[in-house]
Amino acid sequence: MRIFLISNMYPTEEAPIYGVFVGNFVKAFEKLGVRFSRMAVITNPTASLLKKVGKYIRFYLSICKGVFARDYDIIYAHFIFHSAIGLYFLLPFINKPIIMNAHGSDVLNDSKIYKVLLKWFVKPVLRKAKYVVVPSTYFRELMVDEIGIEESKVVIYPSGGVNTEMFKPEGHAPIHEQTIFGYISRITSGKGYNIFLKAINYLKNEYPNLRFNAVIVGSGTEEPEMKKYISLNKLESIVKIFPSANQEKLLGYFYMMDCFVFPTIRKQESLGLIGLEAMACGRPVIGSDIGGLKDYIKDEINGYKFEPGNYKELGERMKCFIVMNNDKRAELVQNALDTAKEFDKEIVSMKLINILSDILK
Repeated sequence: MRIFLISNMYPTEEAPIYGVFVGNFVKAFEKLGVRFSRMAVITNPTASLLKKVGKYIRFYLSICKGVFARDYDIIYAHFIFHSAIGLYFLLPFINKPIIMNAHGSDVLNDSKIYKVLLKWFVKPVLRKAKYVVVPSTYFRELMVDEIGIEESKVVIYPSGGVNTEMFKPEGHAPIHEQTIFGYISRITSGKGYNIFLKAINYLKNEYPNLRFNAVIVGSGTEEPEMKKYISLNKLESIVKIFPSANQEKLLGYFYMMDCFVFPTIRKQESLGLIGLEAMACGRPVIGSDIGGLKDYIKDEINGYKFEPGNYKELGERMKCFIVMNNDKRAELVQNALDTAKEFDKEIVSMKLINILSDILK
């Protein structure tokens, strides 16, 4: 099988997180024998508007060149909004199957200009596509109900799956004198770092005898506000901050914690792969009852769910974990590991490859 890959985000050594899901997708497929005969991608983010315009011009020209090269069996486009605009004008010339892969924010956008572009450029490409690939059950329902895609055309592929060869337990139960909670994400309010900090402050004030610590790993525009909140509420002895890390370094941070906290309030959270990576390391997840997190967090089985934005409920869930006996905690850990195995990258990738292979028969 030869794939022409299209994506306006693709990772490099200089920017390993930029489109990391697409990079993982390529690695998983190549390992299973798929060949990417051609790529039209954008690498490395830029803040310069002029450079960004230049990159997109080259991107769309690469799509055009690739379509007419015809040295592929399938066109596979990630981040459907930008890719669809590039493909729209070429639809009369395309006689190979098109697969469109949505990731979240590339579909959910409330701006007026986005809705106009969605109607006139994106939806025609989605109608032409053989399949629309989405990360979760939640997102499949959204594509059917809000975008109007036929349910039979929507395939679930959870963001490349979990690399269980990389993300795995350290071989023994973590030995921490105090329970350690962890947050790994961008430092922006939509991701919920502020909710996490409010929950920590709530626990400190309401249950002063509880012993716990917290780790925050990430960077973002709201770092000054985060540090100010920590200082004002005297949380320096509880919260330790580390900068953003690539996937290889994340393992060490997961090992530092006993429980992963995922307090996002974004309805665009189409899966939340980081939560599954935490589970693969044997870390139960306390996460918002929102988006793709609904697909894998099972309340009181492999973690806890709480109302998005409700820091007091999050604090109470964290308290439950702190006072939990060792047997119950071990049960949550094992269930988290079992959940992650269901999302193993080779298992989910092979399922999608089989679907794509059937197209070519």
